[in-house]
Amino acid sequence: MRALIHGTRVCQIEAQEFVVASPLRWVECDGTVTTQHSYVGGQFRPPQPSEFHAWDGSAWAIPPANQAAADAAAVVAARAATDSAECITDKADAQIMADMNATKNQTNTAINNAFTDPAQATIIRRLAALVKHAARGQKLR
Repeated sequence: MRALIHGTRVCQIEAQEFVVASPLRWVECDGTVTTQHSYVGGQFRPPQPSEFHAWDGSAWAIPPANQAAADAAAVVAARAATDSAECITDKADAQIMADMNATKNQTNTAINNAFTDPAQATIIRRLAALVKHAARGQKLR
């Protein structure tokens, strides 16, 4: 395989090289190199995993000076993902329980106000209808 290089950027990977204009050049590479790699100091580097990683000469690693910041960022990202899922579940539970005796239009309006994402609102409306009908011993039409 051959990688077409411009500066440090891997522009293209080809089995056969073809004539290119300067400053483009071809460099031999293995099958693991992609256009996401860079070419620095005569070696291919995979994409940088995060802003906290630094090249240690042979691989990306998080230097000790960046470790605390990387850990804090990972915690924030994990909390955001968990909070988002829990928030949706909590809002849905509260909405369904509050609307057990509401009309269909009242329930739909309340759900539309609580959920700005139309896909989430549709799912919760359907879930609310299922719960209400099940609580009343009715079949859903």
